[in-house]
Amino acid sequence: MFPYLQLLILMMTLPLASFCQSAGINHEFKKTIDSYLSGKVDYMMVEELKQILDKSEDIIILDTREIEEFNVSHIPGAVFMGYKKWNKSLINEIDQNTKVVLYCSIGYRSEKIGNKLKKAGFNHVYNLYGSIFAWVNAGHEVHDIHGVHTPFVHGYNRSWSKWISHPGVQKVW
Repeated sequence: MFPYLQLLILMMTLPLASFCQSAGINHEFKKTIDSYLSGKVDYMMVEELKQILDKSEDIIILDTREIEEFNVSHIPGAVFMGYKKWNKSLINEIDQNTKVVLYCSIGYRSEKIGNKLKKAGFNHVYNLYGSIFAWVNAGHEVHDIHGVHTPFVHGYNRSWSKWISHPGVQKVW
């Protein structure tokens, strides 16, 4: 019976592994993401956010990186929130029942801000799993400060930028 259990487990994990791979998240990147995140903020996967954006559903996307990172590029329609000096007045302008998706480089900073939003009474807060790195690795475009498509992504630093693997992306830090 033990080999059957192993086969069942393998069959259940292969679709997740395949999904993560297609979403720009390889096994090592997933291990890194999972080692930094607590899971206290619900995740939204890249493809789910892409579908929401394609349907023009009501959603707020908050970029919780630093302004230098945001200015290089960000997910289309994202609003700068910041992390070290995050924009607390911005949350007063958002209805607490609005779906809010936060992202940073891999999800660590956005999860911290997401926890604060949940404590402030927001009901639908999501952390983009793999954040902007997974977004561009999946082949989705980013915009510069002028709203124009750009190949550049701020990789936080040389070490972290290794998780940006899409060949069409040019890393800066």
